[in-house]
Amino acid sequence: MPNLKVGIPDTPEYLPNAENEIMFPDLDQEVTAEIGDALRSHLADCMKQLGNESNKADPDLWMKVCTKESKKGPEKYNFHIFIYVDDILCIHNDPDSILTQIEKYVPLKPR
Repeated sequence: MPNLKVGIPDTPEYLPNAENEIMFPDLDQEVTAEIGDALRSHLADCMKQLGNESNKADPDLWMKVCTKESKKGPEKYNFHIFIYVDDILCIHNDPDSILTQIEKYVPLKPR
């Protein structure tokens, strides 16, 4: 994912007004959409590299089939990851291990 930097240029539309508020012009919707598309694409690449499959009906839902040992022997189970914009919900018996793997590709807030 490209490093995106945000700065405040020293031009009149960005300078503080009389109330000391900085006014930001609206971002172009195309630019905002490009940033969102780049993040979604990067996260999709990350999830594929980790062996997850995207749901055909909802590309923000990822699934992986895993195996765990039980009293009856090896047992298969699914775990799910939901990604929406900048939120990640991991449904797994050890979600920290999955989030640690994702964190190698995308910085996450402390848990």
